[in-house]
Amino acid sequence: MTNLEQIQAQNQSIIQSLQLQSQALSKLLQNYGESSNEKADLRLINFESYDETKESFKSYKERLENYLQIKNLQGDSLQTKQMKAKILINSLGAKYYQLLSSLTAPDLPSNKTYDELIKLLDRHLCPLANVHTERHKFLSRIQKPDESKLQYIAALKHLSTTSNWNCEEPDCSKPVSIILQAQFIRGLLDIEIREQILQQGNDINLEKAIEIALAIEAAVKQNKIYLQSSEPSQFSDDQKEVINLFETQLRYVQGYEKDQPIKKIVV
Repeated sequence: MTNLEQIQAQNQSIIQSLQLQSQALSKLLQNYGESSNEKADLRLINFESYDETKESFKSYKERLENYLQIKNLQGDSLQTKQMKAKILINSLGAKYYQLLSSLTAPDLPSNKTYDELIKLLDRHLCPLANVHTERHKFLSRIQKPDESKLQYIAALKHLSTTSNWNCEEPDCSKPVSIILQAQFIRGLLDIEIREQILQQGNDINLEKAIEIALAIEAAVKQNKIYLQSSEPSQFSDDQKEVINLFETQLRYVQGYEKDQPIKKIVV
């Protein structure tokens, strides 16, 4: 090998070494940057404190879990579990941190995992309700005089979450919506709306029952506004005839005599 070839070989070896060092340095800088970004992101994590006057702990826990997912704090790594526990502890606020400290004593809350802390708080803040009592509340719930149909079904759905209307048979196909549908129809104050729903036959479901109730409710409200905003003298003879016919049919449905005042429809 000539001197020129030796020099070229040495230069090639140096170049390869420099390339390897450059790759290692780039990888090191990349890892450092990712670590710095991660730390910066974690410093920005700040979830609101738990307030029992605004929501249940179950609701708070669901929102916190969603927040942690948005922040990409998922997985079973030790670092992720530790960070989730720290966020939970920091987010509870002073009142519930004291409670958590009592529940974990003699250990500190920071020595527990996120799952362990959640389990302790669940036991204390979300005690199991008596199913029979909750079902009694659900089956006794009817629409209130000042309550809209949407407010009524929302109240029923909330009660159903603690009533445990789950079929115990593994192949049972009866969903909770069937129970909701039955109680929704049974508890409606407006008899006429209930009759309209019951006349739909066996194919009606909860969504259809709510749709019919809301449509009639809206129509009655619009008609009431129209009648209140119009003087009798402003009606044409045809309009007066329609109004008189409507009142006559309503008296017949309600079982009233001709000269008796019409009962107000509950909306």
